[in-house]
Amino acid sequence: MIIDAHHHLWTADYQWLTEPGLESIRRDYTVADLVPRLDESNVTATVLVEAGRCDAEETAGFLAHATPGTTFVLDHLGKPRIEADDLAGWRAAVRDLAACDNVVAKLSGLLTEAGAGWRVADIRPYVDTALDLFGPQRLMAGSDWPVCELVATYDEAWTALHACLGELSPDERTAVLADTAIRTYALEVGS
Repeated sequence: MIIDAHHHLWTADYQWLTEPGLESIRRDYTVADLVPRLDESNVTATVLVEAGRCDAEETAGFLAHATPGTTFVLDHLGKPRIEADDLAGWRAAVRDLAACDNVVAKLSGLLTEAGAGWRVADIRPYVDTALDLFGPQRLMAGSDWPVCELVATYDEAWTALHACLGELSPDERTAVLADTAIRTYALEVGS
């Protein structure tokens, strides 16, 4: 079972889509656009995500420590600067959040952070570090579709993630690909 724990649907009038470089995804994206991609990638269920953009890194850390009964999801692994090869800076930035048991993280949005011409080798150190910091039980996978289409197809996004998870045991892979999302979002899915 695979749960896509991060995808979007939208209309082309979102203000942030007016930014330069986003022309290729500046259109409406509907369920009808997504369904064929789910079948191609063997994705069982999805979580639709939409939220405003925020630069308040301190807020996330404060809230995670101050409200231990609330589960927080670190979206896109905190958007590491993969293209700038800033693994050490990113690791230092998320280490304290990862120490909070009430924080889970999404392996999503990594290919767009790696940029055009990405390779699995570009994202693997970030996935490995996330596995080290959070463990498989606190990581979930998401496509970030259709934003991923700036640099990769839906299937390429999943194929790259599967390549990074190849060393995990079957139970660990299931945790990342389904169980963490099911638990975090209280999803009811068939087996």
